[in-house]
Amino acid sequence: MVSLKINHANIDSISHSFHKACSLAIKAWEAKNKERAEDATEIKLCCQIPPLSKMDNSLNSLKKCVRLSLSTNSIDRIGSLAGMINLRILSLGRNNIKKLERLEDVAGTLEQLWISYNQIASLDGLSCLTHLKVFYCSNNNIKSFTELSKIVSFSLTLHSFLLISCSIKI
Repeated sequence: MVSLKINHANIDSISHSFHKACSLAIKAWEAKNKERAEDATEIKLCCQIPPLSKMDNSLNSLKKCVRLSLSTNSIDRIGSLAGMINLRILSLGRNNIKKLERLEDVAGTLEQLWISYNQIASLDGLSCLTHLKVFYCSNNNIKSFTELSKIVSFSLTLHSFLLISCSIKI
């Protein structure tokens, strides 16, 4: 009979080894594209192996980035975007994000937010996005029709809004 002892430290150590930091993904992107990430206007860090688990401060160095794609990873919350002063398109689809937060940092520039296939239950956190034109939020956990009233603040600028497969009850 084999005895296996597992404690929380071992589990944390194992789970961290299956995820990649944004800083490592950015370095790999630079090597692949033969370009400095700080100078790029578009950065795609989609479907990383191992997946990204969090948005860390290394993203703040991407000051010229206009389009950031972090789709198909394991990100569970939106991290600081304070340094991303030119960001217009943020793609976070197919992650594990539960809450729309920390978007104030890009409120003056963000025009498109793609956040489908996450675990979002509330549209709180969107009111600051007064320049938003495209909002894709399908296949999340939004169940209340009253959540749709939270897009009123930017509805005049909104050109495209997708919210399907969310089991909204009227």
